[in-house]
Amino acid sequence: TQQFGSMDLLSELEATFHWGTGAYSTAASGGYSSGEASDLSQAWTILGLSLAGQPVPAPAVGYLLGTQAPDGSWGSMDPDTTALAVIALLTSKQVQPTEPAVTNALIFFHRTQLANGGWRPSWDADPLNADTTAWVLQALFAAGEDLATWTATEGDPLSALAGLQKP
Repeated sequence: TQQFGSMDLLSELEATFHWGTGAYSTAASGGYSSGEASDLSQAWTILGLSLAGQPVPAPAVGYLLGTQAPDGSWGSMDPDTTALAVIALLTSKQVQPTEPAVTNALIFFHRTQLANGGWRPSWDADPLNADTTAWVLQALFAAGEDLATWTATEGDPLSALAGLQKP
């Protein structure tokens, strides 16, 4: 359904699309968020449209592809945002796992993988981050990766994530 309460979510979203740039953005802001175009908000929008069975405009995918950094990441070297972007692009069905944007993101994941097999954002000093590891795992699954090739020196991603589960 497109309705949430009295809001037509699809119409609200479509009204924020800018054909000239391919970006979804608004002048809205609140708290720590703004409606400015960003790779994070673009990825969420593409994922939401795709999962709702709605067509994603090709310029929207182009915008997100254009925000990928030379190191293969999105979100200023953030593995969480990079994973979300990969998932959104693949879910849009306009990008394939073998395309450079995805393979470059996978290289970024390999470079940022921890010895314990998981991931964490650069700002996190913990030995492992469950959210980040889960996001990257979802991106690896979406890209059809063989997780056996993702074993690090001290562990693998699934074991690393499972090891964080509380009793």
